[in-house]
Amino acid sequence: MEWHPVFRVGRSRVQVSFTGGHLCGGGVTPASFETSDPVVQKVIEDSAAFRSGRIKLIAGGETRGSTQVVPGLSMEFDDLDKAADFLQHKKGIPLDRVITLDQCVAEAKMIGIELKIKNDRRS
Repeated sequence: MEWHPVFRVGRSRVQVSFTGGHLCGGGVTPASFETSDPVVQKVIEDSAAFRSGRIKLIAGGETRGSTQVVPGLSMEFDDLDKAADFLQHKKGIPLDRVITLDQCVAEAKMIGIELKIKNDRRS
């Protein structure tokens, strides 16, 4: 999954490439684009795609300019262990931040994923 939007800035255009995304039976990894250029970041953050939520900043990213495309992603897991494993190993979230169900749901939400657990013991 890739996306190559063109953003208009006055009479100029800025094209960026969101790459590295994929879709498989085990889940979805959104495409992403990272920049340290404050001008490019400002152009992206002023765009309609960013305002509508199609582009989101990566929560806890190392680089402030990191942005990520998350097209309305919702994921369901059988239990808390599988959700925590996915967030830790596929999304790089530290284990100490995905111990409880509430932590998993909150961490997933920060990276643009609505997390559902089939065996939610909170109810």
